[in-house]
Amino acid sequence: MAYNFSNLNSFLLKYVDFANDELTKFNNMCSINKYNRKDIIINFNEKNTSMFFILEGVIRSYVFTPENDEKTINFRIENTTFTGFSFYNNYIAKSSVVCMEDCVIIEIPFDAIDYIFNVLKKAEKLERFIHETHVIELMNYIIDSHTKDVFERYNDLNSSYPNIIQRIPQHILANYLGVSQEYFSRLKKKSLRGSVKINESV
Repeated sequence: MAYNFSNLNSFLLKYVDFANDELTKFNNMCSINKYNRKDIIINFNEKNTSMFFILEGVIRSYVFTPENDEKTINFRIENTTFTGFSFYNNYIAKSSVVCMEDCVIIEIPFDAIDYIFNVLKKAEKLERFIHETHVIELMNYIIDSHTKDVFERYNDLNSSYPNIIQRIPQHILANYLGVSQEYFSRLKKKSLRGSVKINESV
């Protein structure tokens, strides 16, 4: 299958008023790359100066606990972006990013982003979108983990990432929600009936 920049361009045109020649120049700065399942795209605490746009596949962002266990903090699916939160930390990644399926991803390097922000000076709406998507989403994840019950968060997961339950291994989803794999299995079954005992032991 031949891949191109049309999905990325449609996404960008929502936020940036490109002229045709400007969009062509921007595209020429980017690259389309294929990754295999389990490939790591961004490593925690390493430099990352690119933003990524998913054409095909699912990625998982995760951090490490003090016990060196992985903790999943979000997912990304087709036509969404990710950065490893490096843009808010002097370009040092605050999370690792791994492919959960074979993926096709557009890499948007710093030079291309700088072209929009500082050369064209057309990035106000795009900058706001990136901030709201990446930072506010993480903030909501942290707050929701303390204020919402697990059934609400399960439904939020389904709503935010359509079909994610079918695409991600159950133990990873359980890790994201902060429950045991066994409890997640019961949660999944009971969600089909529209109810779950939130205070059930995990």
